[in-house]
Amino acid sequence: MERKTVIIYQTTPPECYGSLQLFCDAKDIKYNTFSKKPLPFKYGDYEVHRVPFFSGAWGEKEKKKI
Repeated sequence: MERKTVIIYQTTPPECYGSLQLFCDAKDIKYNTFSKKPLPFKYGDYEVHRVPFFSGAWGEKEKKKI
């Protein structure tokens, strides 16, 4: 499966996870608690966002997707 998005946990420094499931596992919280919430959502004092995933060089093709 091709990755289309990643999960960003806005801390200092920001943390990045490959999926919401990995984020929940890392923070030791229940996935079902957050899987139904629309993103972005608050977790503690921080926001959790889903952002586009880009790999390789940043080129014109990727810029047009934004």
